[in-house]
Amino acid sequence: MKKYLSLVVGIIGIGYLINTFFGNQSPIVKFGFEINIWIQRLFFVICILGFFSLYYSEKKRIEK
Repeated sequence: MKKYLSLVVGIIGIGYLINTFFGNQSPIVKFGFEINIWIQRLFFVICILGFFSLYYSEKKRIEK
């Protein structure tokens, strides 16, 4: 179940990342700080890659 959860979160993250290119591209305020949209996109790419890495490591562990 954990394997599929990380895959679903990764796919939703890709959808959100694609949506950032079509929506409002002004700086985002998080925790009282302005964050550049490219920094936010970089953070999401790192998180998405992490979720897909979790998925593939769980998949390999289960197959063995």
